[in-house]
Amino acid sequence: MEKYLQYTAEEFATDESFINWVKKLDKNHSVFWDNWLRENPNKKPLIDKAIAIVQNLRFRSETIPTGTQKNIWQAIEKELDQTEVTNKARPLFRRSFALGFAASLLGAFIYFGFFGKGMIEVQTSYADLQSISLPDNSSIEINADSRISYDKKEWKNNREVHLEGEGFFEVEKGSSFVVKTDLGQVEVLGTSFNVMSRNNQLTVHCETGRVLVKYQGQETILNPNQNVSIVNGRKQDANEDNNLVDRGSWRKGLYKYDNVSLSDVIRDVERHWGVQVELPANIADEKFKGSYKSENLEKALAEIFWPFGLKYSIQDKNITITQ
Repeated sequence: MEKYLQYTAEEFATDESFINWVKKLDKNHSVFWDNWLRENPNKKPLIDKAIAIVQNLRFRSETIPTGTQKNIWQAIEKELDQTEVTNKARPLFRRSFALGFAASLLGAFIYFGFFGKGMIEVQTSYADLQSISLPDNSSIEINADSRISYDKKEWKNNREVHLEGEGFFEVEKGSSFVVKTDLGQVEVLGTSFNVMSRNNQLTVHCETGRVLVKYQGQETILNPNQNVSIVNGRKQDANEDNNLVDRGSWRKGLYKYDNVSLSDVIRDVERHWGVQVELPANIADEKFKGSYKSENLEKALAEIFWPFGLKYSIQDKNITITQ
């Protein structure tokens, strides 16, 4: 459809058909979007960003007490009545706005009601890194465009963190410590390790200690400087880091890659600097081996694109690649 040619990543991420395609809820949507992407390969970077947004959305529900619902709606109706008396020229607009606000208010109640039980959630946006301390003095460095959550109230009995995106963990010794992702989980007693769970790929790198990775009934134990990846549902063998480069180096402002698709490298660039890169579809799967430092965008782009003989231009937050 023509309208999709003008969509932003955020508009794609709120489109019902697009969401159903990403979440694989309907084969008909899959056919449409697979064909649409083939016909519009230049939109792939934008679609990848929209997919990441959808995958990081989490919908929660909790029953709101009847009395609370009634009080909220009574307040909304009172405001509507006053608004329509003072502004009869635009009652429909005002009512629609107020109803939208009501939905937001109820949604906020659900959200904070859930986390009021002891759940803590930290989410980073593009170009945003955060470090947090857990109740037992373990720590997490959270990469851009990532989300972690844990139950502070139950932490002593259940050291469990849910991760979407990427984080580096330094775990104090104690009871079992579990990192859960949509693609698998990681268990340790006391160690440091990096976990990345994005775009159907789970990569775990062990820096110190030992790490147990579980996926669909399979288990892999990692020793220092070893890692394992699960890509598109297939588990790869553990490797030494001279084969698969340490993902945890992002904490030091260094991104290193060994035979990684250019599109994956560009996703890191977009997340770190909060930019949008228009990458030609015919080079998206080219393999990149090298590194760049995250302190300067232009230097990073030169390091990435020079080996391919590609040129780039920067305008505001948009980067265009030319061959």
